[in-house]
Amino acid sequence: MSLLGVLNICRRDIIGGVMHLLIQVLGRLMFGRYLLKILLKKQREVHELKSQINGVQRMAILKLKNNLDGHPLYRKKFFSVDIYNAVIQDNIFSVDNFREWLQHTRAITL
Repeated sequence: MSLLGVLNICRRDIIGGVMHLLIQVLGRLMFGRYLLKILLKKQREVHELKSQINGVQRMAILKLKNNLDGHPLYRKKFFSVDIYNAVIQDNIFSVDNFREWLQHTRAITL
């Protein structure tokens, strides 16, 4: 059996300008070692942030995510973790304030 017969690319995404591949090998899913560490770290960060929010913050996060979902830089230059951080740590509740926050903290202009 050739190596190509064993590998199956299940998913291919470009996130932050970097190609991410989810590969199936002999029925098991595996990521590159470093990519997996990064993804697990991001998942922990998001989980920790989600555990800190109250009802008002939750609504602000949903509103921001809904309004920014179609933006071409969303999931490429800024991510949901930025929205969580802005709301939870800096009390950002509007799209305009988030734009200012993103420019100030990450030097990203929307």
